[in-house]
Amino acid sequence: HSIKVWEISTGGLVHTLTGHTNVVFSVCVSDDGRYVVSGSSDGSIKVWEMSTGGLLQTLSGHTKCVSFVCVSVDGRYVVSRSGDKSIKVWEMSTGRLVQWLKGQLEGARDMWIGAQDMIIVVLSERIQVWKSSMLKSVHTTLFDSYHASRDGNVYGYAESTKCAGLMYCDTLSVESVDLALTSGQTSLGNFSNFVAAALM
Repeated sequence: HSIKVWEISTGGLVHTLTGHTNVVFSVCVSDDGRYVVSGSSDGSIKVWEMSTGGLLQTLSGHTKCVSFVCVSVDGRYVVSRSGDKSIKVWEMSTGRLVQWLKGQLEGARDMWIGAQDMIIVVLSERIQVWKSSMLKSVHTTLFDSYHASRDGNVYGYAESTKCAGLMYCDTLSVESVDLALTSGQTSLGNFSNFVAAALM
């Protein structure tokens, strides 16, 4: 039920974080390295200070296991996904619940926060972009492979129909590329405005 933090350069153990009462399913480190966020089957999310290993916040509200957590690029928000079929957005500094998304989110396997408070949820065969202030999905992309830019604002995607493109989450605009060169699956990676697709 504990979380261990190691320093990459030395391999030395820095902290052992204890406090969850059941299995920890997800851990995320904020981009600035100041915080560790964990989600557990005890239904709670905990926010830890990296420098001291101290517990800063315990976020409670899910009724089932918390299977995924992530932190926004600016470090302001924590997003959690639970077996109760909801995704919740929390304010990092206060622990306040900001938004609660419910809908066709069962089977979500990845998520992140993009620009303009867009929440991107990756499901089994589609990517949904939610506008958190509107509490609804505003765009859906079908995909076989995807990859997000580091700032979370752009994701590249590829489909078995040989279409690939970039989705800009702040404007909900899409740049598409026709990859109708051969049959089979696609494997894709992207960085900023570049998309690389391997056709098989």
